[in-house]
Amino acid sequence: MVHIFIVLTLLIKGFCSFENPGAFLPFEYNEPFSLPVKKTPSLYKGCDNTTKFIVGIISHPSEFDFRNFIRNNWGAPAYRNCRTTKLIFLMGNSDDLEMDKQVEQEANRYSDVLLLDYYESYNLVARKVFGFFRYVNQSCPNVKCVLKGDSDTVINLTGMEKLCEIMPDNNLTITGYYGWDKPLRDLQSKWYTPYFVYPIKTWPSLVSGFSYLLSGYGIVPRLMNTLETKTSFFTSENFRRLWEDILFTGIVRDLSEIPLVHNTGFHWGNKPDYWWHEGKRIILALETRTDCTESCSTEYAWNLVQANRRENNFSTFSSYECHLQTLREVPDFRNSIGSSLVRSQARNL
Repeated sequence: MVHIFIVLTLLIKGFCSFENPGAFLPFEYNEPFSLPVKKTPSLYKGCDNTTKFIVGIISHPSEFDFRNFIRNNWGAPAYRNCRTTKLIFLMGNSDDLEMDKQVEQEANRYSDVLLLDYYESYNLVARKVFGFFRYVNQSCPNVKCVLKGDSDTVINLTGMEKLCEIMPDNNLTITGYYGWDKPLRDLQSKWYTPYFVYPIKTWPSLVSGFSYLLSGYGIVPRLMNTLETKTSFFTSENFRRLWEDILFTGIVRDLSEIPLVHNTGFHWGNKPDYWWHEGKRIILALETRTDCTESCSTEYAWNLVQANRRENNFSTFSSYECHLQTLREVPDFRNSIGSSLVRSQARNL
């Protein structure tokens, strides 16, 4: 009888499940949550009082080529308002000490890395996005727009700045491409979610995580307050293991009563779609791995975005000042790079 009581107690408290947990824990882990910071961006590269738009790119420590591609191409100061739009990279620890040393050297060299003290894995990306939002909440007092992107996504920052400009200052919104609406119960899927973690049949409405825009003054404080007061993020390890787009643009956004805006300018694959604005069709973000059958590289996507910029008569560079800043910071700046990146991407496809 004692053994039966113990088993029943564990089941009732949620410490045991007959389901395969997949990447989740088979029991709940309620230790206090903390996320130390190893390195923050400089004021010059990160936020200061003049920053209106901040871009955070999530990247694995091993993706040196991706980060350098971004610095040399679409993320360079020359392609954005370098005074008010900032771009930083978001990383954790790898399981390779030598790689981590190289990442710290990179962070010291470029001063554009928010380095968080946790070990990277696919199901822990929500930690990284939390770290980004916490940084914005603490260091970006006057920011209107916050863009989250993946390292394999090419972003048209001039287009994003135009989108940010037309969004109301005081109406909070999250803009992106609508994502799926049901938890996947197939154990073979990398998005597998067991019932004991999320028993509801549908997710709240959400946008896909490769890139999405938070707009409106005060949107990040609203989300962070909701995260703390209305969710189990700080007490449940399994909740923190939910995918970041589901967690932040779905669950937390819904509890915060922030509306979603669907925008087809956010797209994936090698067939771009567009945001139509003032008679112009504008590519906003193009993710290069999903549903891509050929020419699956960020270099190819950047060529598409550049052609779209020319089609819309966007300035070659945002300003002479920002072009000079790029030349100072990235001496090998140019519009495309060689085949080393293409080869590294091919290995990851």
